[in-house]
Formats: sequence, structure tokens, C-alpha cells
Amino acid sequence: MQEALQLNLAFVEEARRFALLHGAAFEVVLFPPKEFVYVNLLPPTEQPKVCSEGMKQTYKVFADSLARRQIPCYDMTEDLQALAAQGKKLYFSIDGHFNHTGNLEVAKLWAAKENKK
Repeated sequence: MQEALQLNLAFVEEARRFALLHGAAFEVVLFPPKEFVYVNLLPPTEQPKVCSEGMKQTYKVFADSLARRQIPCYDMTEDLQALAAQGKKLYFSIDGHFNHTGNLEVAKLWAAKENKK
């Protein structure tokens, strides 16, 4: 995991450098896997079967690494969990991609966040 983490962080650092060099803002947006979004809707005994501690740790290590580097980051997990708790179906049932509703809600969340700036 460490090698993959360092490689991804290097890509992020280079993208940030490029954006700032050209006068653009830079922020990483973390799109959680659907297991993270829906896990709280399951009974506690079922949650570890769907979303392992290893998955959570990998995600956390990446987010923490961005924070240590002072790279702006918007983690959509909590916002998407709130929508899922309202009954919104955000992902296709057969894979981990956002469906039409998911893409629309992500766009709304991003717009609302940017409008607060």
C-alpha cells in the first residue's frame, strides 16, 4: 500500500504544482466507494462484511496525507451518506459508478460548496 500511496501523492503534488503554475485553484475531491456511503444503513453486525477496516484505513491514510501536505480536500463521504440515509440511490446496483441521480447530487454538493467561498 505504501508504494501506491506515494505514487498517488506524487501525482497529486504534480497536478497541484501545474495548476498553481498556471494560476488555477487546486483541490482534491474524494469520491467514496458506495460501500462507505451505504454502510451505516446496514445492521452493525453486517457492516464489517461490506466495509472492512482495511478499506477504511486506506482511505483515511490518503486523506490524512493530503491534510499533512496542506492540500485542500473535499471528502464527500458524509454528504453522500446523508443523501443515502434519505433514501437516494446514488450508485448503479451492478458496479461502483454513480448513476444519474448520484452525478446530479455530486454536482449539487460541489456547487453548494463552491458558492460558500
